[in-house]
Amino acid sequence: MKKLPQLLYIAPSNSTFVKKDIRLLSDSYQVRLSISNWYKTPLLIPFKFFVQFFQLIFTIGRYDAVVVMFGGYWSYNPALLGRVFRKRVIIIAGGTDCVSYPSINYGSLRKPFLRRIIGWSYSLASAICPVDESLIYSRNSYFNNSEQGIKHFFPKLKTPFTTIYNGYNCAVDSNLDGGKEPNSFITVALGSTKERFVLKGLDLIIENAVSFPKAIFYICGVDNISVFFPKIPENVKILGQLNSDEVNQMFRKAEFVVQISISEGFPNALCEGMINGCIPIISPVGAMPHIAGNLGFVLKKRSRESFFSAIESALGLSESEREQQSKLSVERISNNFPESKRGESLMKMFASNSSSEITV
Repeated sequence: MKKLPQLLYIAPSNSTFVKKDIRLLSDSYQVRLSISNWYKTPLLIPFKFFVQFFQLIFTIGRYDAVVVMFGGYWSYNPALLGRVFRKRVIIIAGGTDCVSYPSINYGSLRKPFLRRIIGWSYSLASAICPVDESLIYSRNSYFNNSEQGIKHFFPKLKTPFTTIYNGYNCAVDSNLDGGKEPNSFITVALGSTKERFVLKGLDLIIENAVSFPKAIFYICGVDNISVFFPKIPENVKILGQLNSDEVNQMFRKAEFVVQISISEGFPNALCEGMINGCIPIISPVGAMPHIAGNLGFVLKKRSRESFFSAIESALGLSESEREQQSKLSVERISNNFPESKRGESLMKMFASNSSSEITV
């Protein structure tokens, strides 16, 4: 039996999309997963940095390629040693490593030293694979009209880009059972700080839900939200942490998925909601306009008026219009973002000697 080429996959957490990439790649590669949460204990970052360097200097030679999820402290050593040992190193840019929003304490590039580390990582890598073109360059007209993206912060960067969208197992996720709860909205937003809640637009939902007494708003994944928003309307249901099966059950129940973040890369929650027949209500940031296409509703500005208008329009849909948009939401993800396409695109990148600014 032919021995499979070896691949090292480095990530700061064993997230759902990391697990998915490993599964997609395991048929063609022997994949070793290296996980370390560098931000959990910031004081140990220098120690982790040197440990990673000496581990890689003795082991990187055995791998045919290296994948790094996100630019960060963990991406510099692989990029540097990949250049030294002539190994192909691909950095997947996912969102926070491409933006800076100091006013809400979000974005790795708001920290000067970390920005340097990420910039050096990008410059040493063989290729950068953002999950959406907006992470290369964009202007956030929704929040503060700021310029964002890798090319904005590193204008002299010469490393080639290839955009590779996230992918989804639509044959499984689109197995809808049961009806939708009328006038129900769901938002999934992991976090426990006020800055995180604002980033995901939860303040807009909580402060304005009272204007829609006939609607119900489900918020999944957050902790301690009542500390910052003590007056939560009765029609806002805080569900806390849920596992993936429970989240999918809620997606199957809800009519609309609300993703009105200040910043996003390629949000899984939006796609998983649409796979399960939720009609999208989004902000025009990151990949979300491309994901939703002409479906659902878009907030033009981060304001109460824009939120009110979007929810009012959603509630104004007839039953037949909701059924049609729900069906089209499933088709939108299954036709455009199958996980098989992501796996094929990643493998093309490992086999390639060069790339350019293209989308695959």
